[in-house]
Amino acid sequence: MTIVAMRKSLLASLLLAFTASAASAADLTYTDPSPSYSDGYVQSSSGDWTGGYVGGFGGIASGNTTYDRSDGTGYDQSAGGGLGGVQAGYDVQMGNVVLGGVADFALTDIDAETTSRERLGASERSQTVSTSVEHLGTVRARAGYGGERVLAYGHGGLAYGKAETSIDDAVRTGGLITSTSETRKSDTKYGYVVGAGVEVKATDNVSVQTEYGYNDLGEDRLYRDAQGVSVDQDVKFHTLKTGLNFRF
Repeated sequence: MTIVAMRKSLLASLLLAFTASAASAADLTYTDPSPSYSDGYVQSSSGDWTGGYVGGFGGIASGNTTYDRSDGTGYDQSAGGGLGGVQAGYDVQMGNVVLGGVADFALTDIDAETTSRERLGASERSQTVSTSVEHLGTVRARAGYGGERVLAYGHGGLAYGKAETSIDDAVRTGGLITSTSETRKSDTKYGYVVGAGVEVKATDNVSVQTEYGYNDLGEDRLYRDAQGVSVDQDVKFHTLKTGLNFRF
């Protein structure tokens, strides 16, 4: 089994496991115990979101990879795929205001590919460009409104991901390939993520989460061709995730 096949298999397993876990947690019922009193002390209610948590998530992604050329031309690639990973965070509740921070890391299967063709006299040049985001991580702040069981929040912060891009050029004359060239680039890109989400407590210590994020991994120089034209790449996409958190 190749590394790519192993990564796709692991990602599919993560997505299946977290989807099943989230569905099971959503079906849990709870009994709200009556508060007990001892020497004027009242036990903390289940509506208190203060504390740490760890969990897992799975989801989908859709967006564009943009290529801007220094000669004024360029194009977009449609990108999409799945993701699955783990997260950890901490929240503090003050009244109904909940503030916190969270970090996560996911394996992804976000791919984009396009092929362009150009006539060169009696020949034809074709160029195939493909980009794959191997993994995605974020470090974010959260701020929202917390009720007894429901927390609605916005989030934003740093996003980073490893992107692998390949550019394959071929020139055909009379149906025969007369020249080929290949360019490979693998690097970690840094940008930002913003979005919003909702988290619901299924029990006092288990919560189910749905979250949207807009990720922009920033623009950087991809390559410069033989004619001196530079190409810059910008990877942007939307994510929709469902997660299961264990709070303590």
